[in-house]
Amino acid sequence: NLSALASGTLFAAGGCVIPAGHTVATITFLSATTALGTGTVQQFGLVDADSLAVLAITNDDTSTAWAANTAKTLTLASPYTPAQDKAVYATIVVAASTPPTLRGASLGNAATAGLLTSPKLAGNTADTSLTAHPAVGATIGAITATADLPFVAVG
Repeated sequence: NLSALASGTLFAAGGCVIPAGHTVATITFLSATTALGTGTVQQFGLVDADSLAVLAITNDDTSTAWAANTAKTLTLASPYTPAQDKAVYATIVVAASTPPTLRGASLGNAATAGLLTSPKLAGNTADTSLTAHPAVGATIGAITATADLPFVAVG
């Protein structure tokens, strides 16, 4: 059970490389013990790990329920297929009265020590007070490392 997401702040989870020619159509995050409460924005995306350019985003799932301890899979508005191996961040933006907690690994313990080194694997960005995920082609703000790495799947 990781810390709750900050409402309206883009969170980036890295460490993913999409192989050349592999098409990604969905992104899945796992909630932990806190469910979404009164949501207005729920969007996921893929961001280039080098340039921080947004490569793909999902449609906004707005106020659809997201229960505790549940996987939420959202479909990209347009599938993404890199021409060469591409290191990416899987990103999430939730605006809600109660943002969910995410299931993942806390990087502050001995078992995961050293995972949060250069390049950064997870963190919040300078993008705050968002009412939607930044658009494809936009560049996200710098990532400030956190001690949490959520479980995420791209497929």
